[in-house]
Amino acid sequence: MYSCDFKTQEFLTFASISKNETLINFFNKGGTDIHSEVGTKVFRIIEKNPDLVITKKDKEKRNKAKTIGFKTLFGSSGVTLAKDFGVSKEEGNMFYDAFLDGYPGMREYFENTKKSALKKGYIEIDKWGGSLYFYPHFNKIQELSKKALSYYPQNYKEFTQEQKKEFKEELYKQQPIVKDLWKEWSILKSELERKSLNYPNKMGA
Repeated sequence: MYSCDFKTQEFLTFASISKNETLINFFNKGGTDIHSEVGTKVFRIIEKNPDLVITKKDKEKRNKAKTIGFKTLFGSSGVTLAKDFGVSKEEGNMFYDAFLDGYPGMREYFENTKKSALKKGYIEIDKWGGSLYFYPHFNKIQELSKKALSYYPQNYKEFTQEQKKEFKEELYKQQPIVKDLWKEWSILKSELERKSLNYPNKMGA
């Protein structure tokens, strides 16, 4: 009879996909309690205590680390963590940033993954099998962006931050539709970005 424990499958899958050296080293050295490991990384940064070690006895912090790890790997943001913990947006972002900073290279991996999905319109689920997920609203994202940008001058990128701010304030007053276009674009863009992080890890696990 065999007993199989899949309690770390999400992190093992993510380590394999992302090639994050810190995670890979943890597992190669026989690490099993990933939630205590994440808690140690996160709270060392937050509490500015390099000697802090979280164990299963530290239930509150370990449970928070469990939520932070799972939610972040599957595409959630600091805003989501803030809602989960009942804290301010700033505190939620603090937990999110501490997790990414605790694993060097992870932030870059997230950003590159999201950029790739937004550029291509599809997500690579399994690079070995070649399975892909095509986002059904990708053309809509491009159409919304193109339509919204048609209201901007060609040299907009050359504006100073103050000029951009003043221009957008006046534009939204004169053409409120532009703000609606960007809002719809942002919703679809965020959905695709979440899926780009969620699907490879979820399907792989």
